[in-house]
Amino acid sequence: MPGAPIFHRQSISTATGWIDRLAPRLDVESVPLNDAVGRCLAGDIHAQHTCPSNTIATLDGYALAASGTVGASDYSPLPFRQTDAATPLQSAEAVPLANGEALPDNADAVIEQEQVEQRARTLEVSATVAPGSGVIAAGEEFETGALLLSAGRRLRPQDIAWLALDRRDKVDVISRPRITVLLVGGVPHDANGPALTAAIARDGGRVVHAARVDSAAALKNALASIDSDAVITAGGTGQGVNDFAIATLAEVGRIDIYGVAMNPGESTALGFAAERPVLALPGRPLACLCAYDRLGSYLVRHLAGNASGASHDTRQMPLKRKVVSSIGQLDICRVRIDAAGAEPLATAENRLLSTLVAADGYILIPENSEGHPAETMVTVHLY
Repeated sequence: MPGAPIFHRQSISTATGWIDRLAPRLDVESVPLNDAVGRCLAGDIHAQHTCPSNTIATLDGYALAASGTVGASDYSPLPFRQTDAATPLQSAEAVPLANGEALPDNADAVIEQEQVEQRARTLEVSATVAPGSGVIAAGEEFETGALLLSAGRRLRPQDIAWLALDRRDKVDVISRPRITVLLVGGVPHDANGPALTAAIARDGGRVVHAARVDSAAALKNALASIDSDAVITAGGTGQGVNDFAIATLAEVGRIDIYGVAMNPGESTALGFAAERPVLALPGRPLACLCAYDRLGSYLVRHLAGNASGASHDTRQMPLKRKVVSSIGQLDICRVRIDAAGAEPLATAENRLLSTLVAADGYILIPENSEGHPAETMVTVHLY
């Protein structure tokens, strides 16, 4: 198609550098704490309170002064007087406490109920406890002004609990990226749309508009009226007579990168339309998903303030057999893993989606490598 940019493969680092420089970080919004899991903090969070504000029990038992239990045992229990008063404890006194209750003054430990035998108002303590046993000291979690979490952190359930201890009900986070997905061409049974929607959600974004565009005119109209933070297209990035995505994007906006040195996915492109970043992915499902994992995921996470994170967990393990690669491109090789290591399922030249479905993860063979011999320790990116 006339006007299409020249295909020229750029390195993965060039493509991610483009995203770092040109894809804008999104605005900040305040959300209820219960809705913040998976979101990225917009700024550092410092404690508003001291937690706990008082020394508290971590078990059901009796609060007492640990020094008074020295020498106590099953054979030689020591007597304590039970008191219910909240006043400071006197020598050889103990107060029953439930988990989470504050200790009275002069108490520095909580002894388990099983180590105490009650006889009317007298308690027989049959174990020696150390100061601090069975308690969390005041300020042991954090003190007022302490840094709780740093900007850019993607919040996990335990982080939500941590912020709840500081009595917060809202938190400032980066807005969730709103993504338009355009499926280019007339494929009757689309696999890319559902897969991209799921992957974008995994990476912290949400698809706000998805459509199939089966002509250059339809794609041109869609790109000219974007109402989202970024656009991801799938299909039409090749150089065949029916491939119109690249030339159309160049006409409506601009193409900065056409061609990335990775396999599968070398016909990936990056550019802009309506002042929004556009990532154009290949249409073949295997190439589309592999390219998304390397660049689409990075774009969505960058917009959400989480580019330093990872879309997949990783594990180090040996290769069970050798893999061969071509110099000058990043090869993405799917693998199945077991106790003995990573078994390559296919090299990047294989075009079957079934290799992705059967895989537990993938390894990356760098541009300057011809492959890895068997027993090489590799990093497996786990699906």
